[in-house]
Amino acid sequence: MVSEEKLLPHSFKDLEPLVEEGWSLGTWTERNALRHASTMEELSSFYDRLMARAEDVLAYLAKIDLEDLEPQDLRLLQLMLMLPEASFPVERHGQPATPDGVDTTRFPQWDPRPPALVP
Repeated sequence: MVSEEKLLPHSFKDLEPLVEEGWSLGTWTERNALRHASTMEELSSFYDRLMARAEDVLAYLAKIDLEDLEPQDLRLLQLMLMLPEASFPVERHGQPATPDGVDTTRFPQWDPRPPALVP
């Protein structure tokens, strides 16, 4: 369970409900699955709430090296990574899935780490 006191950096406390609602996810596969499982009302609400602060979030994150991200910074970054997943349904498609698009579950997430060596 995430500590309620430090879900996000202090200046983004107003976005903490988005984390509590489950929009801060660690992988593209999870974000894509949430996109497809969400209603347009949920996607639109997330999109509107985060877009209102997107410039501030990007300015904040631009000052931090990825290697130095604190857990609350990482959750903020993960919210921003969810934004493109919500933007296409909201701005273009009017539905969670891309019309006439390829089934995205057919594409496993790429893991850039080298495979573990067999002992």
